This record gives sequence, C-alpha cells and structure tokens, in this order.
Amino acid sequence: MKSYCVVSYPATVEQYEQAIEDAGTARVSLDGAECVLKWLGPTPPAFEGLPTLGHAEALALMATPAWSEPVGPDIPDGVDLESLTVTELKVLAKDAGIAGYSSMRKSELIAALSE
Repeated sequence: MKSYCVVSYPATVEQYEQAIEDAGTARVSLDGAECVLKWLGPTPPAFEGLPTLGHAEALALMATPAWSEPVGPDIPDGVDLESLTVTELKVLAKDAGIAGYSSMRKSELIAALSE
C-alpha cells in the first residue's frame, strides 16, 4: 500500500532515502515550501509521527490550487467532442490532467472536458 506525507521542501536526506521519490521527482507545492513523498509498506522512521495520507487523499491535495496550476484541455477550436472516439477523448482528458479519466464513459469524458 502506498502512503504519502507532506514535508518541508527540500526534504531531509533521510526522508528522500526512505521514500520512493528523490529531489528530482518529488511533487513540490507551487510556493516551493512543501513536497509530497511516498513510500510502500510500513511507515519509515523518517516519517513516523507525521500525518500520513492515503493515495486518494494525496491526489486530492495535489489537485488543489496550492499544488497545481489550472490546466484546461487543449482542444482545437471548432472540434465537436461528440464526434471524437473514446480513445481520442481519453487522450485529451489525460493531457488536461483530469483525474479518473481512464475509467470514464464517453458522456463523462465530454462533460469533464467541457468544464
């Protein structure tokens, strides 16, 4: 099971050593003050006593304005989403950073891309 923790950025050497990420792959807040590190299995000693997040909680946190720039889908002008295949819609949704796109139906993809 993956667990996550928000720590000050840059994290300590011990935190990087005990996490899956390193300084180059850790997700950093837009203000550069914090980063999210993850690990598999039991909580490593470097993270003991710190609040931990599950996978869904970490994804929700990183989707907030403090962690992500608003990104809209890159849909060319005049393209009718209804005319695209589910595969084409999923490519657009992935590029737009829409969470859960891979399991969405065509109508859900169109709704998400239209927001």
